[in-house]
Amino acid sequence: MPQALLVDANARRRGLALLGNRDLDMEVLSFSSHHIEAVIKEDGADPWRIVGFYGHHEAAKRKLSWSLLCFISNSSVLPTLFIGYFNEVFYHYEHVSQTHPRPHWQMNKFRQMVEDCGIIDVDFSGFPFTWCNDFTSPHSTRARLDRGLASKD
Repeated sequence: MPQALLVDANARRRGLALLGNRDLDMEVLSFSSHHIEAVIKEDGADPWRIVGFYGHHEAAKRKLSWSLLCFISNSSVLPTLFIGYFNEVFYHYEHVSQTHPRPHWQMNKFRQMVEDCGIIDVDFSGFPFTWCNDFTSPHSTRARLDRGLASKD
């Protein structure tokens, strides 16, 4: 039987969803308007966690998102994959804008939080940006706001 959990949207967000299928044993552990956490058990493999994540869209409230991320990261010894829209970037080249540059302190705080929580960035290949404001230059902004993070194990 297919499995699904949908979390309603708040404000400008479009909500979160976690979908599974009959080949996976998926148990939802917790959820909020900013995350869905589940354990995945596959035949012949060790269990692991997946966390769909949405970082707060207001920079002033991202500390709440980072606290939640660290809490979830430290709440289990299972290997964990965090995927989602973190609403933040690690480096200046992940956010390109002539009119709205990303503050360095903001990127530094995100990188420091990831390190402090014992998680790492998951490499990717392909187009470097996952979001665009659809304006034309010089007012366009492109950023890599979606990413994968994982526990170190």
